[in-house]
Amino acid sequence: LNAGEAAEFAAASMVQFGLQGKDVTHIADLLSAAANKAQGEVADFGNALKFVGPQAASMNVSIDETVGALASFAQNGILGEMAGTSLRGVLLALTSPADSATKEMQQLGIVTADGASKLFDAQGKFLGLANMAGVLQTAMKDLTDEQRSNALGQIFGNKQVTAATILIKEGAAGVEDWTNKVNDAGIAARVARDKLDSLTGGAQKLSSAWESFVLTVEDGKGPIGKAIQ
Repeated sequence: LNAGEAAEFAAASMVQFGLQGKDVTHIADLLSAAANKAQGEVADFGNALKFVGPQAASMNVSIDETVGALASFAQNGILGEMAGTSLRGVLLALTSPADSATKEMQQLGIVTADGASKLFDAQGKFLGLANMAGVLQTAMKDLTDEQRSNALGQIFGNKQVTAATILIKEGAAGVEDWTNKVNDAGIAARVARDKLDSLTGGAQKLSSAWESFVLTVEDGKGPIGKAIQ
């Protein structure tokens, strides 16, 4: 990533999840760990957060768990904007479910007849992505593939069936495991150090040092600049 793009991802994540400047290192670690331990690039996770971050934060889902869920999506081949919009769709479907979705969740025991839900606490607070994955996995463990697809389509809409299926496959343990994997303090610095210790990294450092030297002795229009041109 260039510095501008990296700063854009960090700034967007700070605003979305109400974080502060001191949290930028943690954001860098989360995105670096996801890219290095799942599939894809840092940009894939930064772009995914642009789409799902505001909705996740509004439901009190931490950035750690959000990136963990996105890493599980990436491991299943769902990356970038697609991952972000898919996870956002799953969350949005729970905030104002259609009557057919509520009926389906009642039949599965996710929502009781008096309206209580295993996905939200008594105060209406969402209990998180790991809990949701576990509840769905338990509720649908005895269904056939066809029944499961139909149920997920009713609850989340057909466009989110793939994302919901991944969450069911991962279950609570899977989402928690990925959340722990991406919460790897210092990984961004370690990856950067490893890259800079290579021949390519050495060449980049030499180039940066040379540019800094040139700018300290002239404005680029002097003898050195003309020689380079």
